Amino acid sequence: MYKIIVIVIFWYAVRTACGEDSSGSQLLTADETTTAEYHAGNNCECSVYNTSEPCPDHTAIMVQSVLHVECNEEGEATCTDTCKALALAAHDKSPKILCSLLGDYNNLEVFLHSRICGSDWRFTGLKRGNLCCQKSEVIECDQEN
Repeated sequence: MYKIIVIVIFWYAVRTACGEDSSGSQLLTADETTTAEYHAGNNCECSVYNTSEPCPDHTAIMVQSVLHVECNEEGEATCTDTCKALALAAHDKSPKILCSLLGDYNNLEVFLHSRICGSDWRFTGLKRGNLCCQKSEVIECDQEN
């Protein structure tokens, strides 16, 4: 259930950032069938980690399947570009979304990753630093910590 809520929050933030209302056609849906289809096929996933080089045992802050791609270099490039475009579109809303997931955090640095077809996560080159949260709300960072 928690993953479905994260999907809905991410989808809503992207739609809002792109100036689309919720009455249009949906790129992503939050039902279990869609999630299972993405994990079973050729899919592009975007994730946020607190490191640029996550190990397999690291837990992502957020993971989202965004589209189907071919499992080749072109599919990988398309996936990376899509993850970057979605992150940039949701840039203004991303701190609030992340804080709602994290609760309390001080001076967090987050890194955007992408992967296709279950491969290893690859850092996209986009990161955001100095995110501070208190009680799931964005706050100004304390420079002493």
